[in-house]
Amino acid sequence: MNSRIFLWGLSNGVMMLSIAGTFWLGLGIAMAAARVHWLVSALSTGIQVGGCAALLWAAVRLRRRSGFKRSELRQSNGRATAEARHILIWFS
Repeated sequence: MNSRIFLWGLSNGVMMLSIAGTFWLGLGIAMAAARVHWLVSALSTGIQVGGCAALLWAAVRLRRRSGFKRSELRQSNGRATAEARHILIWFS
């Protein structure tokens, strides 16, 4: 596996984990919302959405910086293709 494929896969992981983390953080905020003032919940939600947006923006920049495209998997040969297909099958 070369660094381009690694960075591309890393950006996929950052996207997935930022969305999942936002969900769980939102669930925690919603559970605490009944006990705190509405302003605290609103500020927490704003921070949550801003954090998710920042992580997604960073993931997109990382994906672009990698320079790798999924279409390149069809053009590669040998061991790199087998590794990339194995990873894509299990993580896609």
